[in-house]
Amino acid sequence: MKLLTGLLRPDAGAVRVFGLDPSTAPRQVRAFSGYVMQDTTHDKYLTAEQNLTMHAELFGVPKAHVKMRVRDALAWAGLTDAARRPVASYPGGMQRRLDLAALKLQRPRLALLDEPTLGLDVQARRQVWELVKALKADGTTVIVTTHYIEEAERLCDRIAMIQRGRLVGFDTPDALRRRVLGERHRLEVELGEEPPSWPPELTLRSEKAGERTWTFEGQPADLFHIAALLHRHLGPRVLSTRYVQPTLEEVFLHLTGDTSWIETS
Repeated sequence: MKLLTGLLRPDAGAVRVFGLDPSTAPRQVRAFSGYVMQDTTHDKYLTAEQNLTMHAELFGVPKAHVKMRVRDALAWAGLTDAARRPVASYPGGMQRRLDLAALKLQRPRLALLDEPTLGLDVQARRQVWELVKALKADGTTVIVTTHYIEEAERLCDRIAMIQRGRLVGFDTPDALRRRVLGERHRLEVELGEEPPSWPPELTLRSEKAGERTWTFEGQPADLFHIAALLHRHLGPRVLSTRYVQPTLEEVFLHLTGDTSWIETS
């Protein structure tokens, strides 16, 4: 993020942000970039409305448009009812939504979000995710750093996996899965009792994964065929079937060399 905003120069290679070099044109790049840090930077003794008004003035929003832009940003982040309360009274999730409201008010072409949901509860995290998706839908390019792989999978079109300062994987979520794990999809089948025999047409070997659970690995089309076979031949013995796609967590562990969690799961 420091490279993208011109605060650091690259040791090698080149950085371009919408065609501009941040190290030679930092002011131009920062003019259309927005940044949300891990910790909120708003004045907690001011209200949300006052904070956003100050933010609008700092970013050069024309005075005639400030009130409207502040009002729209508060409504977008779901903070209208709390607009005149001091930010000190906001829980963490509301403070983070205020950070994103400031970003929305600025209307950046590039938004940099540093661990946007760190320390938030499940509900607050999902609210932040919806706002990030809304930024994307408006045409903003969003770059997120996160330790939550689920968050990256939900929000990002492309994912860069970094270990010890080195890029170990970069692609779309689906392409990363295919390239690293292949078609290693799983079908988990829960049976009420162990079957006297498996259907003769069954081509994939099963493994017992629990007291009443068997798993099959293979390509998606084969697994769906197996599920249909089991329901047809075993009938009420089949309590449930679950199709499991490889996770990005498994991809990351493979790329970084730590597969112990996968092998023992």
